[in-house]
Amino acid sequence: MIEIAIEQLYFDKANPIATGLNACFTKGHLFYIYGRNGIGKTTLFKTLAGLHQGFKGQITIEGITLSDFSTQERARKLAFMFQTETVYPFFKVHEYLELANIPYDKNDSINDEFKSYVIKGLDLEKHLDRYLKELSQGQFQKVKLATCLLQMTDYIILDEPFAHLDLVQKERMNHFIQELVKEKNKCVILSTHHFDLDFKNNNHTLCLTSTQLTGLTNSENSKEKLIQLLCAD
Repeated sequence: MIEIAIEQLYFDKANPIATGLNACFTKGHLFYIYGRNGIGKTTLFKTLAGLHQGFKGQITIEGITLSDFSTQERARKLAFMFQTETVYPFFKVHEYLELANIPYDKNDSINDEFKSYVIKGLDLEKHLDRYLKELSQGQFQKVKLATCLLQMTDYIILDEPFAHLDLVQKERMNHFIQELVKEKNKCVILSTHHFDLDFKNNNHTLCLTSTQLTGLTNSENSKEKLIQLLCAD
């Protein structure tokens, strides 16, 4: 089974997250992680990105310990979209998308078919020649996601990807991510505070509290159950 595995993950008090956290994330599945502000969702994601070293426990990607990957090797396995990213206002959208090539050698290039799939799926065709400074926050959010996806990794981690999107754009992005997971056999882990998302059979809802990461069953997969878990923390 191809997966990211987390075993007995523990952080010090300065970096709050569940103690003894265990989780497994597999390809072909989409994982929605809910949790109160400050509970450690971004800390968890930054740890997977190799940006946070202050932890005990083990994280493996396809059986290989995270720390055994070089920065470039990890960037070919895992792609990340964080809430705060460097903005190059005088880059055009098509230039910003090329940043996805950075982990690869000069002779490698983004698969043209996949690039078209992502650009069309996120409705970016009409924005490719615009400068980033001309975009709304919601439009730039889609550009960030596209750049992340064009890194062409099997594992994709998204920190609040639906921020700044209106109701229609949020649901369109959600459906596109679901389609990507199913058709391209990706593993996507994302954090969100939105309870009104449409879920599919290969989607999983998890709730991060101060003690554990709890997976909800299909019968429990509801706004009421999530709020119950969050309020009990």
